[in-house]
Amino acid sequence: MKQVHFKKRDWFYLPASLPGFVIALILFVHTLWVAKVIDATSHSVSDTLYSLFPFACCTFLVYEWLAKKMAKQ
Repeated sequence: MKQVHFKKRDWFYLPASLPGFVIALILFVHTLWVAKVIDATSHSVSDTLYSLFPFACCTFLVYEWLAKKMAKQ
């Protein structure tokens, strides 16, 4: 029997169990940490956003992929 860790709400996948919350939290904290590191070396807001964009996109794509695999179909 497959456990459901995420539930689809409109376009988003929301955590539905403890492992889902842990995955979401880890990826969110990772994104914040990368943003802090990038912001420490950038010179402007646009520099920060341009540098953060690839990391944030990849992180949220990983979240979506994991959520699709672990969601109720």
